[in-house]
Amino acid sequence: MRTPTFLLALLGLSASAVAEHKILFLAGSRSHGPGEHEFYAGCQILAKALNTQSGLDVKAEVLKGWPADESVLDSASAIVIYADGTSVVSKGWEKMDALAKKGKGIMFMHYAVHPGAPEGEKYYRPWIGGAFETGWSVNPHWVADLQAMPNHPVSRGVSQPVEAMDEFYYNMRFRPERSQVLDLVTATPSRERVKRYINLWNEHGVAGLGKPQTLMWGVERPDGGRGVGFTGGHYHRNWSVDGFRTLALNAIVWTAGMEVPKEGVKSLPVSEDDLNANLDDKGANKPRLTVPAKGEFKSIPAAEIPTEREAKFPAVSASPQPAPKAAAAPTSSAPAAAAASNPTPKPVAESPVLNSTSKTRLVNLEAPLTGAKELHLVVSSEGPISCDWANWIEPQLIKVDGSTVDLTTLQWTSASASSGKPQVGKSVMGSPLLIAGTTFTNGIGTHAESIISYSLPAGVVKLRTKVAIDDGGMIRSGQPSNAQVRFLVFTAKPAKASVETAQMDENFPTEVPPGMFTLPEGLEATLWAKSPMLHNPTNIDFDEK
Repeated sequence: MRTPTFLLALLGLSASAVAEHKILFLAGSRSHGPGEHEFYAGCQILAKALNTQSGLDVKAEVLKGWPADESVLDSASAIVIYADGTSVVSKGWEKMDALAKKGKGIMFMHYAVHPGAPEGEKYYRPWIGGAFETGWSVNPHWVADLQAMPNHPVSRGVSQPVEAMDEFYYNMRFRPERSQVLDLVTATPSRERVKRYINLWNEHGVAGLGKPQTLMWGVERPDGGRGVGFTGGHYHRNWSVDGFRTLALNAIVWTAGMEVPKEGVKSLPVSEDDLNANLDDKGANKPRLTVPAKGEFKSIPAAEIPTEREAKFPAVSASPQPAPKAAAAPTSSAPAAAAASNPTPKPVAESPVLNSTSKTRLVNLEAPLTGAKELHLVVSSEGPISCDWANWIEPQLIKVDGSTVDLTTLQWTSASASSGKPQVGKSVMGSPLLIAGTTFTNGIGTHAESIISYSLPAGVVKLRTKVAIDDGGMIRSGQPSNAQVRFLVFTAKPAKASVETAQMDENFPTEVPPGMFTLPEGLEATLWAKSPMLHNPTNIDFDEK
């Protein structure tokens, strides 16, 4: 009779060893520079805290990307996606929707709260109550004093306010029934707190200054599940800020339908070694991440206010969110009259749309320039502005006498790109111009959205060039990228070109001054790389070289 008793004991031990709640993290792939968008490493820090430090009956697991076997999602109490946009969830929209309808907890962090507008309406607002929407929401980098919703489980164990410097998005597009959405964490942006304005900055961002903004929100769905969105998580160092980490852990546990402990979800302090573990491979010279020092964030100078840009913003309607779907009628005929007197220039030549699966990689392009005094080379993004490395190859000006001028020998009057900077003889990221494995030494590398402007010498009648997507933008994670561009030639600067909004003001502070770093004797800090203002700020192509 002893053997059955022993077997029953083993069975009882086995059953008790299985955690009641499973939390599944889906981490996005490599993105941005070192210490930014470290999705996998961030998930590992949170999972470690849940598994070994919280004391909760929970099992957390981290997967890279969408699982090949979707059945692993079925047993999860909560699914946490920390990734670039919809790069992960787009692999399984219907599966995730089915899970939501079964009451699964769903949480999106940082850029993962930014779908396209149709997906925001169809999935995100039903699942988690709101989402980032281009043209409505904004994404400045700013120092926030985070305040958790009083008496809500997410606030437990958090000494408030929690100071953090992050790309905290705000002015989300929430459900029309706004009272259904909980303001779990809020903070108030101001001119002094904004350290960097980037290219999704708009009139709603200006209107939101000085007003509390929701940075983490949540819903309790009719299906019984919970949903949360959190806009923080751009900078990996923030996971070492105790209150920041606890807010996220509390929200994850709440999303899973568990009871958040009165003292909050416990976790040990995150050390410098912890911060530098599990980071994505972003080159041999990546700097070592440090734990933020007290007062460090607020000592960063405020960003210069983009007054010229903001002067062009339309007035913000006083009507409450959500904004009306139809555009409001103009209040006067002045805009129409201005448009009539300044018609939008038309391109004198343009390429077909090129993408990562185009059979013809190198396309010939000719543009008539007789009588023109200006030349504007434009690359428009026809997709999500990701991986859009664009090359103008062997551009030549043809003069009336048949002679030619190598365009790369002329100095442009202005040049901009939404990522990196235009370069002569190199790709936008500084590597050789490479197309279908062939290296070109004569050309200009840039990244959509881009505009490069020249003053033309006398007697020019034609531009002759080749255009292509650089090999560096063609493949991501072994698969064709979503690069998709069009090349256009103008003889007058496009007045309403979207690329204008992507142009970087070189006077904006875009890096932390090296003098702010505390270094051992004998070492010095120098600027290795910086990220320009972007039309879509979270699609930075990163090249370790």
